[in-house]
Amino acid sequence: MTYYYQQIAKIVNGDRQVGDNSGQFIYFTNKLCYDSDKDGYTVNNGVLEYIKTDNNIIMYYGDTYWGKAYYFVASDYSRINIKLADRNILIYERRTAKSNTITSSKRKTKEKLDNIPINPINPAITDTQYDKIATCERLQQRYNTLKQRRDDAERDLNKQRANETLYPDRISGSSTNLKTSTLQLRMECERQMADIRREAIKSGCSVY
Repeated sequence: MTYYYQQIAKIVNGDRQVGDNSGQFIYFTNKLCYDSDKDGYTVNNGVLEYIKTDNNIIMYYGDTYWGKAYYFVASDYSRINIKLADRNILIYERRTAKSNTITSSKRKTKEKLDNIPINPINPAITDTQYDKIATCERLQQRYNTLKQRRDDAERDLNKQRANETLYPDRISGSSTNLKTSTLQLRMECERQMADIRREAIKSGCSVY
């Protein structure tokens, strides 16, 4: 099901301010939601996974136009509070879209897309396919984290090697141990990345 919402207010650093009146179509299932066009096709802002329902509030979490965020949705889908990573909150209420409004106001540009499916998600696909999308998103996020750790370790190793070349007289047992542990960290990240690539293939997707 697809609903249209308008931003009526926002809370910035605890101060309630007027919203920008921008509108978002949001498509919901019992497992996922995402920003869409009027027909329920994704606008590639990301996918949020269902977390739980508590006190008539449905909670989703995942990738959005604003980065990682929570969607707190009223159980009757009349209102959404979007809690951003900086703890600011955007308040949306359900409205009737104008006849010439066909898609969401806030959409990621092509340059901002980061590991978001290029092809539109069809709102008619099955829960099994949604499970596959969610699994691939989780694997990609884990892979990105490990890749960053591996790259950080590689940079540290390069610095240590440069210092050894420039200052061979300063090589000590502690510096050797540090180099060894950094090398082990890089190798462990590469091992886990390989495991994720294999898991992704089994799930019918790829990570990079």
